[in-house]
Amino acid sequence: MINKTVVLILAVLILCSFFHSGVEAMERKATETLIEKIDLSSWMPESFTVSMDGKHRAYVKKKDGKELAVINGKEEKVYDRILKGPGGYFTFSPDSGRVIYFAQLDGKQFAVVDGKESNKYDKTFIEKNSMSFSADSKKIAYIAEEGVNQFVVIDGKEGKRYKGKITTIAFSLDSSRVYYKVKQDNKEFVVIDGKEEKRYDEMNNHNPPAFSPDSRRFAYEAREGRKWVMVIDGKEGPEHDYIFFGGSAFSPDSRKVAYAAMHESGPLLGNDDILDWDGLLLSLKEHKSPVEERIWSLLDEETKRTLQAWKPGSAIDEKSRKIVLYGLNTVLERKDFYSKDLFKDIKIDWANNFLLNKQLRNLKSNLQLRKFNRFLLELVYPREMVKSHKFYTILNGKEGGKYDLVFVGYYGNNFSSDSRNFMHLARCDDKWFIVENGREGKKYDFSYNQYATYSPDGKQIAFYAGSGKDRFVVVDGKEGKKYDKVVVPPIFSPDSKRITYTVLSGGKVLVVVDEEDGGKYDKVREYIMPIGKDGKKTTLTLREAFGKPFKYRVNCNIRRKMIYKSLMYFVNRFSPDSKRTAYVAEKDGKCLVVIDGNEGVKYDDIRTAPIFSPDSKLAVYTAYREGKEFVVVEGKEGKKYDNVFLNEGNESVLFKLPDTFHYIARKGSNIYLVEEKAGY
Repeated sequence: MINKTVVLILAVLILCSFFHSGVEAMERKATETLIEKIDLSSWMPESFTVSMDGKHRAYVKKKDGKELAVINGKEEKVYDRILKGPGGYFTFSPDSGRVIYFAQLDGKQFAVVDGKESNKYDKTFIEKNSMSFSADSKKIAYIAEEGVNQFVVIDGKEGKRYKGKITTIAFSLDSSRVYYKVKQDNKEFVVIDGKEEKRYDEMNNHNPPAFSPDSRRFAYEAREGRKWVMVIDGKEGPEHDYIFFGGSAFSPDSRKVAYAAMHESGPLLGNDDILDWDGLLLSLKEHKSPVEERIWSLLDEETKRTLQAWKPGSAIDEKSRKIVLYGLNTVLERKDFYSKDLFKDIKIDWANNFLLNKQLRNLKSNLQLRKFNRFLLELVYPREMVKSHKFYTILNGKEGGKYDLVFVGYYGNNFSSDSRNFMHLARCDDKWFIVENGREGKKYDFSYNQYATYSPDGKQIAFYAGSGKDRFVVVDGKEGKKYDKVVVPPIFSPDSKRITYTVLSGGKVLVVVDEEDGGKYDKVREYIMPIGKDGKKTTLTLREAFGKPFKYRVNCNIRRKMIYKSLMYFVNRFSPDSKRTAYVAEKDGKCLVVIDGNEGVKYDDIRTAPIFSPDSKLAVYTAYREGKEFVVVEGKEGKKYDNVFLNEGNESVLFKLPDTFHYIARKGSNIYLVEEKAGY
């Protein structure tokens, strides 16, 4: 009797647990509201755009060989064509209440803002960074051209005309300020709040000018002659040979600004530039590798005789040193020293490869040629010669220690959230390490991708490193498990207590959460989140962002129309309460979402990165199977549609309340606003 009672109780408990935690316990109630009927023969499906709040829509319709915009179901004026930019045909304001598009009629181009046409121009520019809403959605700016003149139009008011090129226009985060860049008469300069700043020979196109978080300060890089300066609040800082990519980094409180700069010593070799005379002479004498054989062939006869006469282990007199230095310095004059085939056996890491390509693009003088060849010699003899390039940080005008390489202002956060601490990744003598407040951390054989970040609470630092063949993540000085490769950098949870990253092990990709390995997959879907100067966030796959998946590029050509102030790569996404995780994986040619370590159903594709409800109870994503798209909530599939449209943030579902969300979908010629309530 007792055994039967126990079995009955256990059965009831198991059944209750199953219904509470499983898919069957999930309840979804959906309401469809028909908001528009479209003509499938005339609409341009690639033009369909949904606002950030998921409630407004716009698309292009063809009519008698011409085109017109349809916004929220209302047809607008017919034009010769509606112009398409890198981010699409339409741009909604951050608050979703306004919309702009550009049109052409009778050979003239113009903006249409909230249904009203601007003045007509020869050309309007809709490329990346040439049009911007302010963060408060009240202002809009774009670039126009009339004849040989370009100018900025802000809220319909035309600015000064320049016989040159205007690029990179953006508002500050508080919407009170605006800047743009001008190139005219072989000079470049910034116009900020309507005032022209000093004209320079060059401005760094990789790093756009930046406002501080409080919008009061402004920084950009510029070159005059051979020297670069960081211009902060209109004042030039110290001169540098180069300001490294990444640009400036403001602290969260806007009181501090940091950047990485480079110093180049003279290209000619001196006695003090040789670290190991014995090693250098032995390598030159034996010239074993193809590139060393090439160097030997370029040396003069006196240098060769001196090297042949020298016996390893014997003293090197001053005269012999001068002869060898003279011989090597003659090599620096050769224009035919470098070739890809010659250097193919020389191990060149990604950082040195960046420097190599940078210098290859600038071989315009004998001085630049000598600098380039000196750099090549340093690659051939890395332990025998002093590096001619030294990098250092500048923090509020003060120079930090010199290293072979440093990174500031690109990936991750260089400042702690309270702005008290500053750190960066550095390399010296082929070792990588973190430098925090001037103190060097443990040195490693390897690091990658310029990535190091503080946790949201500012108390921990995470980066990924390597020793020998092992690759691992270091969090607050503690090394994690060893893997073949770390492919996506570590991300902290919102409460800073958890961490996740993606690795390669045994030819498979797996996601690590709190040092626990997830399942092994063929691929995991990587996303990039550029955060615009207007505060707008856009989630893109790497293919959408860069054109190819799994490629990291220095000069990101993100298709969305925004100037990004920061970039965040992620695979695994934490819920707002930091307790849950979700990511997209690929296995056996199918896609699936892994939520809290549990695999979901396999689909033909997963259309969006999974998101969590504000209370973290619901994990939601859009899936695709057999030609239909649908929203999946906690593993339970919703109604099937021809399209579930993505908004400008590349997400389909928008939460209004923790258990209530909506999206716009199409079935046949009908467009629906779908509102759902879901919960256990």
